[in-house]
Amino acid sequence: MKRLYYILIIIGTISCQLNYNQKEFQNENVSISRELIGTWGLSNYLDSIIIKKEVAKYRLQSPSWFGILLEVSEDSIISYGSIIEIEAGLLNKRDTLAILDSWVGKWMLLQKQNKLLLKQFPNQEDVDTTIYIYNKRDDLKGMTEDLSIIHKISSNMTKFLNEEIISGTYLNQKTNTKVEFLKNGELNGIDDFTEYEVRNYFGTLHLHKNLDVLFLKNKTEGLVKQYNWKFEGDNLVLTEFKNETIERNGKDVMTDYFVLGKEIIDLKKED
Repeated sequence: MKRLYYILIIIGTISCQLNYNQKEFQNENVSISRELIGTWGLSNYLDSIIIKKEVAKYRLQSPSWFGILLEVSEDSIISYGSIIEIEAGLLNKRDTLAILDSWVGKWMLLQKQNKLLLKQFPNQEDVDTTIYIYNKRDDLKGMTEDLSIIHKISSNMTKFLNEEIISGTYLNQKTNTKVEFLKNGELNGIDDFTEYEVRNYFGTLHLHKNLDVLFLKNKTEGLVKQYNWKFEGDNLVLTEFKNETIERNGKDVMTDYFVLGKEIIDLKKED
């Protein structure tokens, strides 16, 4: 009986210690200054895309898969990427706000003046020595609202890319006719197509060999055509995609991938 009594005391003591340690850990989650609360954008991704007018190239950066946008609240952070989302509590550290742990490694989010820095922990399997930069982006707050079911910010990112990169008025160099890519995704002036959409390269299935993709559509007629888009100075050059064909056992076999075809639409921007 005494032995059982002592065992119960020991168990009770351990339980109290565990509860204390848990509370101690929870106390590491703290509130932060109001200036940090809001939406932060990964500059290496968003700014590079707008400046260089390329998407596919910059989606290969590891943080783009889990942290294109950060939504910082008083006690936690939600990071939105092209593949996954992560929610993390804030830490009571000098400079480290949070730890983001994903399938592409473990990362620490640091505060430095008016920026946030993302740095990979040492001794990771896939080493990335780049220090990534986040800037406060109040203009992107709406991107974390009305989220998609899969890849939460996917639809909003597509709208952002449509508006910031492609939208505008152009002149078709071959036909001398006006082409309009409206900010709301509507299209006028290219055959019977009525809509356009930049491929945001979210998800894991990529069949265009890392070339930028523009979809031209007419949902009423059931029309969809894929073009590679590329800016050459003020000109937006669209090159059709066609199914890749390879020779196998003496026969031409169509693969699931796409390659560039011969049809080209050369558009000179007017505004």
